[in-house]
Amino acid sequence: MRRLAWGGCALVLVACGGSPSTGDAGGVACETNSDCDDMLYCSGEERCLPSDERADARGCVAGLSPCEGVCDEAADSCPLCGAAADLDSDGHASILCGGSDCDDDDPERFPGNPEVCDAGSHDEDCDPTTFGGRDGDSDGYVDDACCNVGPSGLVCGDDCDDTSAGVSPGDGEACDTRDNDCDGVIDDGVPPGVYYRDLDRDGAGDPNARLEAHAAERLRAGQQRLRRHEHGPRPHQRGDVQRPGR
Repeated sequence: MRRLAWGGCALVLVACGGSPSTGDAGGVACETNSDCDDMLYCSGEERCLPSDERADARGCVAGLSPCEGVCDEAADSCPLCGAAADLDSDGHASILCGGSDCDDDDPERFPGNPEVCDAGSHDEDCDPTTFGGRDGDSDGYVDDACCNVGPSGLVCGDDCDDTSAGVSPGDGEACDTRDNDCDGVIDDGVPPGVYYRDLDRDGAGDPNARLEAHAAERLRAGQQRLRRHEHGPRPHQRGDVQRPGR
């Protein structure tokens, strides 16, 4: 059992004495209880009793578990099982008692509880791979603000703008100073050129609303879609821009 050492006295006896005595099996004989300590909570307190028939080759007698039932080595505690196996009264017994509740101190965390998108990345269903299903723009991609803590860090949704159905990992990039495909780069893959805003979406850009675009340019996301300045109005296609009427 883990115990605090007293001033290093045991170390002086072992390190500064003569050649240590050995047990019948050739092991180094213990001199104090600390020589027998295996540093484990659940194994109890080992004692140095060379003359005890239960002693091993070093003269150590194994300790008794501090718990009557289940022992939690990681928490240095004895979980209450039996009638008290469900401490948070959520209908699921603790894993330590043979149940399925990964956190028996939290009544809002148990298998089968619906996972929700929350700011604290709270794991409602004892499954670190789920993170809720909030899809505010109904584009089929979950808001990247929905996260859960997995074994290797945060696991999150992948929609970088859950207020816009035109922005998601499944969308193509357009020249509009926005990261349409959620790859972290704005207007990447869009041919360089002069673009004009088309606020009324009639296929003809506003000659007074001009912007020069550069491929893979990292800009702060804007609010209006643009149209490419080319050879005159034509039917709108995603990512296209039109020359103002001549």
